[in-house]
Formats: sequence, C-alpha cells, structure tokens
Amino acid sequence: MSRAGRFLIALVLSMSCGLAPAQKPTLPLPALPDGVIELRVAYVKNPRLPEMTDAQLQLLLEIARQGVREHFGREIKFAAPARLSVQDMFQRFTAEQLKFLNSGVYDFKTGRGDEGRLRKAYVQGIGRHKDNLDDQIEYVRPYLLAPLTGRGYEALSDALMQTHLARLRQFQAQRLPDGGLLIDDQPYNEYVFWGSQDYIRLPYEIVITNQLIASAEYFDPEVHSAIRGGVSNGITTPNGGARFGSTSVVSTYPFIGDDTATKELRGNVSYSGEDAANYAAYMLVHELGHQLLHLGHPYVRKACVMNPVELLHFRAWVSQFSAKDCPIAASGPMKPGFVKMPMPKAVYP
Repeated sequence: MSRAGRFLIALVLSMSCGLAPAQKPTLPLPALPDGVIELRVAYVKNPRLPEMTDAQLQLLLEIARQGVREHFGREIKFAAPARLSVQDMFQRFTAEQLKFLNSGVYDFKTGRGDEGRLRKAYVQGIGRHKDNLDDQIEYVRPYLLAPLTGRGYEALSDALMQTHLARLRQFQAQRLPDGGLLIDDQPYNEYVFWGSQDYIRLPYEIVITNQLIASAEYFDPEVHSAIRGGVSNGITTPNGGARFGSTSVVSTYPFIGDDTATKELRGNVSYSGEDAANYAAYMLVHELGHQLLHLGHPYVRKACVMNPVELLHFRAWVSQFSAKDCPIAASGPMKPGFVKMPMPKAVYP
C-alpha cells in the first residue's frame, strides 16, 4: 500500500497545528455504485526509463479488471488512459507545496539526511497503525540486512532503517544503459510527491507510471517498503479530484527494470512482457482494495492479494493467491474500512 494516506496526515500533523490523529476527519468508506464502476486512468511517463508497451498496459488493465472481480466481487472498467509526462505532473506542485513536502524527505542523494530523525520516525511510526508486531517480524526477518536484536518496536525499527538505507544506496549507484543514473537529481523518485495527489488534484482514480519510486522519509515508514530499500510498487493516497476521494498509483519499473539492484530484489530474474503485465496488474488490484474497500495488510496471509509482496518476489506472490481462502472479513485488515485515510483537502501548507 499505501503509505501515502497515513504519511500525509503524519506530515501535516507534525508541521502544522499538532492535533491528535483522532481529531482529523477521515475519508469514509466509498458508497460504491451498483453495477460496473468506471475508473479513470493516467499514464505518467519518464522518457529516461524503460516502459511497458501499449499492449502490455492494456493487458495489465484487463487482468486487473478480472482480479477485482475475483478477489472483491466488484465489476470495474477502465477509461482510455490519458498521457502525461512526469515533468508535467511535478510542475503542478506550487513552490510552497514543494518546500513543505521536501521538509519530509530524508536527503540520501547529498548525504545530508538526518539518521537520528529518521530513526525517531521509525520508532514512532511502526507501531502506530496497529499491525500485529509478531506478524511484521515474521514477514521481514528473512530479508533484513542488519541483526534484529529483540522483538520490540525499537529493535525492529533499527534493523529496518539500516536495511532501508543500505538497499536505497544500492539503487543510488545504479546506471541506465545510456550511462545516466537511475536516480538522478530530479525529485521524481521521491515517494512524498506521488503520495500527495490531493495537492495537484489530478482527475484520475489510477495513475500508472514507469518511474521508479524509491526514497526515504521522516514520517510513517512501512515495513514492506523498508526491506526493499524504500521502493514503492503501489501507493493509495487521498485525492479530492478522484471519484472516491483517493487515487491509486502503480509503478511498473519494479516489474521491468533491469538494473542490478532491482533484479536482485526480484530474485535475479527478468520477466517476460506478459508476466510483467500480469504481476503489475495484481499490484493494481491490491491498491484498489485500499481505494475501493479501505482494506489493510494481512501480513503473512499469503493467500491474500492484500498481503504485501516480499521484496520484489512478484511471481511467488501472485502464485499463492486464493480468493476463497482470503474472503472479505468482519474484522481485521480484510474488513472494509480497516484503513483510515485523511479526508482530502483537510489541511494544506
């Protein structure tokens, strides 16, 4: 998921009036229409990076349509994708918004990031969302690059932060076939901007991009993103320009990128065009579970499409899904309304 809704409210709270999270209005569970739900789509392109073909993107959307029916029992259809450049999207942020959002970014590019502040964010954030601690430890333990010295939030935070930064630095060192850096001086890789769709209010329920989203922030870390170096495969974030008050973002780069760091996290495999589209489609299904039903993360329940992928092991992730073994539930992360996102336009800098 979707760190985004939780990240944005944490950032706003820390930078503005200091109200407790319970005092902030949350986005109600969508009142979905009967019949087919139409979702608007934008494709945001960075011309520096590899991208899926039009045929792959159409396959992605068709498999996602089938997946939403299978796992959530809802019928959806997609409007023809609009096309934007990543530069155009980022130019929609005002100078004031850019300054505010950058205040939450851990600056790993110049080496001026504050590790003490980042650690504090981990300790405060990991336990905030009431995800089961033992499940989180079981989920991350095989992938940590630093020792887990205990079973509390502080020990988990230390191991996660060290793993996060070590793998993020690996991405920082990667180069594209033309010799350019995979992560350059532009802010396009920064999660905080993709997770702040409400600031620019794009009129889409879905944003698909070929941009790698990999970064670190001083607010609201997520364990599944941390173990893969801050890579966000998908994000669901408040957006008053979207029909149901939020937008789901999916990055195709983790499925098709061929740099060493990405391939290592995928298990040193490259996917065929069809497989990449198939696995990315289920990432979109996962995000639509957040958007349409406000479902959470049932960690280690491998039959659930809402269980976050481990590293970038998409083939193993998808192969274990079983809708009948992970139905919509009356309680817990698979209960509609489990995730609490802030209302769009609640507070702006």
